[in-house]
Amino acid sequence: YTKTDEDSELNALILDTYWQRDLPEKMLTIRVGDDQSKPLSWSRSTRISGVSLSKNFALQPYQITTPLESFKGEVSLPSTVDLFINGLKQTTQQIIPGQFEIEAIPIITGVGQAQVVVTDINGQQRVLNFSLYGTNQLLKEDLSDWSFNLGYTRLAYGERSFKYDKDLVTNTSYRYGLTQDLTVETHLELAPDLYLGGAGFIQRLGNRAGLLNAAYSFSDYQGLTGAIYQLGYNWNSRYLTISYNTARQSGEYYDIAHLNGLAFPQRSDQFFLGTNNRLGQFGASYIYQEQDWDSTNEFLTFNWSYSFPNNYYLNLSANHDLNGSDTRYYLSLNVPLEKRRTVNLSYQQDQEQEKLSFNARQSVSRDVGGWGWQVQVDTAQDNRNIQTQLARIHNYGEWSLGLQEFKTDNS
Repeated sequence: YTKTDEDSELNALILDTYWQRDLPEKMLTIRVGDDQSKPLSWSRSTRISGVSLSKNFALQPYQITTPLESFKGEVSLPSTVDLFINGLKQTTQQIIPGQFEIEAIPIITGVGQAQVVVTDINGQQRVLNFSLYGTNQLLKEDLSDWSFNLGYTRLAYGERSFKYDKDLVTNTSYRYGLTQDLTVETHLELAPDLYLGGAGFIQRLGNRAGLLNAAYSFSDYQGLTGAIYQLGYNWNSRYLTISYNTARQSGEYYDIAHLNGLAFPQRSDQFFLGTNNRLGQFGASYIYQEQDWDSTNEFLTFNWSYSFPNNYYLNLSANHDLNGSDTRYYLSLNVPLEKRRTVNLSYQQDQEQEKLSFNARQSVSRDVGGWGWQVQVDTAQDNRNIQTQLARIHNYGEWSLGLQEFKTDNS
């Protein structure tokens, strides 16, 4: 509900309306009404109102979805085996003479070192060293993840209530863990006069060489054909992170989002380099996007963050527009308090104005419920924004109430 000085009437706007049913034992979510399709890394999400079904691993939070690491060896005497990953103890097992195998969930992302310490009944010890590369982008072998949406595209979201396209559309994605190191992906979109199909994969390159991902997608819309080629690589360790991702369009590529006016970029490139040391985390990224031959965006971003011993978190970033020669700075301090409460102070500056923000919140426990609240105040040279929100989870459901006041120099 909104009210402005220019319009004395109280105006209502509907955002999402839906009915949802969760089936935890099957890790399945069914929704009827407004929803947003789940994208892959090389596809785009669309707001589709109708019927959706999807795999939902969050319904069983202890379900293991990423590949397990396997460590094998052989002993001639009854022994005790201790597993360490990057120096942190993971498990202890008693084994009998013969070959043994230990499986564990990798607690790291990127390159790591595992040690299996074998102690026999005589007290003799030996150490087995293994290299590993942990990632949450792969699915465990023979595990699948999928989503299906059938309905009508939601239009003017956040501007108008209940505005939908007249054509029935379908959006579906499927991922499958083919092996411990390879996950394959497929994506399909259907609409009147539109067919889109694509496939991709994520491959772990051994135990130390990182992740390679690639995808190809083809579309046909009223006789206009086009394709998207995507390629990416990611490698990270405790101290260094490198990633690169590129996508190219050939022909006239259409997806459901393009049917409603949002064309897929002709070209996009993203490169990131980060390092972690005792002075904090440092990162630099380069982003290039070409919408068409006369419209390009090019940015350089630098970021530094530092965690203090008392869990205070400081972040400083700068974003430079290489085309418009505009630089924006952002400074933020996050202070955690007791009982799920946090306070955040931030300062932002660009060529046009400066902005100060204050945010205080108490999150709601998803396990036991209770009350939650949030207050945010933003002040700039020509405007002021105040938002408050109150929420509660109890045995009969979840509700929230929010109020916002926005004032400018002219109102």
